[in-house]
Amino acid sequence: MQKKPIKMPINMMGKMQMGGKVGGKSIKGEFIGMLLHSGVQTHIFHLMSSSYAQHKALGKFYEEIPDLVDGIAETLQGQEGKITSYPTTMTISNVYDPIGYLTDLRKKVETMRDAVSQSTNFMNQTDAILDLIDSTLYKLKELK
Repeated sequence: MQKKPIKMPINMMGKMQMGGKVGGKSIKGEFIGMLLHSGVQTHIFHLMSSSYAQHKALGKFYEEIPDLVDGIAETLQGQEGKITSYPTTMTISNVYDPIGYLTDLRKKVETMRDAVSQSTNFMNQTDAILDLIDSTLYKLKELK
């Protein structure tokens, strides 16, 4: 069976504008929405997994990501005011490819974060998310 590519409609790479906007939308809200969505998507992958090691790795990711994202949202709002625009729709993939999904998510976090904020505490918080993604990718690839 041929795998279909994972659909993530929040594809803003190359579309970022100065002033924190992506096509007229708040890049902060898009960034937070993308990260919150990753918890839902990895939870679905967790439920689809037939490998105990992958099941546990994905479980750890979806359990930890909400608190990390909440910290980022609160930091951004404390620095720059309330974020009032968030994505209203997200696409859930039922094609099991957590490695491809997390690899793509990592690229998007790295690409978008400079446009979201340059503050050191925000960068440190996004580094923690990148650490979680990297750790999960290691477990998915290497632990059976």
